Amino acid sequence: MKNLIFQNLLNIFSFKLIKRENASSLIETLIAISLSLIIALIAYQILRTSILTKKIITNDYNVSFQSLRIKSLADDIAQDLNSHPLPIEPRIFKDGLITINNQHFEVSQDPLKQPSSLSDSISFMELDFANKISVSLNEELILEGCNENIKRNLLQRFIGLDLRGASYLQGEAIPVSKDCYKFFISQKPNLIIAKKSTEYPLFTKVLIPVVSEYLIYKDYSNRLRYVTLEGDLIKENQPIFDNAPNIKIDLLKYEQIWQLDFQWNFPEQRIDKVFQVISTPQIARQAFQNFVINP
Repeated sequence: MKNLIFQNLLNIFSFKLIKRENASSLIETLIAISLSLIIALIAYQILRTSILTKKIITNDYNVSFQSLRIKSLADDIAQDLNSHPLPIEPRIFKDGLITINNQHFEVSQDPLKQPSSLSDSISFMELDFANKISVSLNEELILEGCNENIKRNLLQRFIGLDLRGASYLQGEAIPVSKDCYKFFISQKPNLIIAKKSTEYPLFTKVLIPVVSEYLIYKDYSNRLRYVTLEGDLIKENQPIFDNAPNIKIDLLKYEQIWQLDFQWNFPEQRIDKVFQVISTPQIARQAFQNFVINP
């Protein structure tokens, strides 16, 4: 009987002990879970802050990189203006409408590569003005001229000058002596210079070799693109960079001094700031007649 009572007491004591241990374990488990949640929340906040910081840094880098590229492009165009003193303006196109001789100019068959209506486009050329050619013979489609520093690889495209102004010419050069050539040339369409009514360079007195022609525009996939041209012929259409901003371009004139005004912003990245660069060519413009009368 005593043994039975003792056994019952022992069972009751063991049950209470187990119950106390279970309660203690539950409290410890709850504390551990709470600590885990706090640590996880802190880790999440750190990760979230890190991701946001990385995104801000990436956005700042992209904005800085793209702004530098746009500034570089503006400076390059200003440098091409410095390649000659002629009053030939860069052609600026608004609302995505690019034209040649008052007709639509197709830059690509791909709809995504069409010029965006939200951004301006600009076309210009570089000239080898230092090696301009004085025309000594003009027989409608055949011109003859000399220059001892003529570059053989720049004898297919020219700006022709006469008292009416400038025309864009293409053709073939045939050497007739060491420094002289006959040029079989005619007017061709060009984005920058409107085609004259006559089909041949009847009164051309000076030929200026064309080094390069190009068009810069933003397409509908938000890529800034560089188009290499030869008259109305597209040689290449290559992307410059992605996620390009909308760009507004203006040519500012102060008598003979011109300036290129580029403005752009990044609405997709929620940046309200408008960026701007003004590039000023160092050479003043002069009338065409100065170079025709005194070539």
